[in-house]
This record gives sequence, C-alpha cells and structure tokens, in this order.
Amino acid sequence: MKSSTEIKFSRIKNLHRRLGMLVALFLILLTVSGVLLNHTENLGLAQRPVAGFIGSALYNLDQVTEVEAWQVNDQWLYAMNHKLYLEAIPVDYCDGSLVGVVALDQRLMALCASDLLIIDQSGQLVERISVGVPSGVTGLAQSDGALVLRVNNGLRRFDLDSLESSPWSQGDASIEWNSSRPLPDYLLDQLQISVPEINMERLILDIHSGRILGSWRQFAMDLLAILILVLAVGGMVMLHLGKG
Repeated sequence: MKSSTEIKFSRIKNLHRRLGMLVALFLILLTVSGVLLNHTENLGLAQRPVAGFIGSALYNLDQVTEVEAWQVNDQWLYAMNHKLYLEAIPVDYCDGSLVGVVALDQRLMALCASDLLIIDQSGQLVERISVGVPSGVTGLAQSDGALVLRVNNGLRRFDLDSLESSPWSQGDASIEWNSSRPLPDYLLDQLQISVPEINMERLILDIHSGRILGSWRQFAMDLLAILILVLAVGGMVMLHLGKG
C-alpha cells in the first residue's frame, strides 16, 4: 500500500507532466514561428497570401462597416484590423485600439493602446515608443507643444526626450481633446474595395508576438508565466518529496 507521501508525489508528478506538455506546445509554437521569421526572405513568406477564409476568420476582413478615425491637419488617421492608416496609406500595425491622434512639431502622434507612434505627414513611421507610456490612457492631446495624456488618475505630461511622464499641473481648461469620428465615405469605399491582403509573414509574426489573440494576448502571456512558475515550484516539491 502506498504511503501518503508517495500518493502526493504521484499526483504532483502527473500534474507536472500535463502542465509541462502544455508549456511545451507554447514553446514549440514560439520556436517554429521564430525560425520561420528568421528565413522569411528565403521562404518568400511575404509573397505567399493566406487563404481568404482564414484571413476573414482571424482578421475580420469582411467586417468593414464603420471605422473610427481622427482628422488632424486635413488628414485622416484610422485603424482597421490591427493596421494603422493615414488616408489610404498603410503606416504600421496598431496593437489595440486607437486612443487618440494629435499634431506636434509637424508630425502626427498616434496612441495605439500603450504604444505611441510618431508619423510624418507622408505616412512614414518615424518611431514607435513603448517605454514610459503609462497604462490606462484614455485620451491624447497637446497643449503649447506639450504632449498630454489623460489617464484614470488625472492628466500627465509625456516627455518625448526622456520617455517619462509627470503630473500635469496646468489644468485642462486650455486643452482641446480631439475626438474620433466616423471615417468619410470616400475612404470607407476605398477600404471596401481594397481589403488588405494578409500574407504568411504577417500571420506568422502575429502568431509569434501573440497579436493574433487580440485583447486576449496579455492574459495568454500571464497564463504562460503562471504555468512556468507552477512547473518550477512543482519540480522543487517533487525533489523534496523524492528525497523524503
């Protein structure tokens, strides 16, 4: 008859094995997709389109009905299917919802979730800033050359040089918040005609980065971290029980 220690050891071992297989699947996916991205030019992934039904299912390509957009300096900036556009020009990916757009120093500042994108007037991405942008930003504005963020606990000023934010002490009376509006019909018609093609490079990159999960990406990464922690703790417990 097995002792209580042996029973505990057996249960932990079985759980450890199952969790290990689950984590292994994550790691295999990351490894394979990373290797493919390393050889994207040799494999011609950018020239290989994804089947239409897969693109429609994963990216909602057929659901172009209404797009929220921002108009700045007679130009329209908007996001659709995780892609950012200036007028009809693709700019870069937009990881999450487009929070706000302002003009500053003859450039456009667009906040996609927690990434600040600096875009020139021709639609070229100048820089993507992910460091220092506080979480929970619900608005973007500029006041006298300063970039102002509206967060849950008030207003903050974001310094593009130091990449740090500090409390905004000048009040919001002088701040003009630019709100989103429906995209004009002439641009919406262009989107209906030319739905962006998804190629294998984009698909594999989105899988590797987790963007394919959309808003669930953060939870998936948290789950993976928790599973790795459980495996580490379970291994130490098994080692202790084995010695006992």
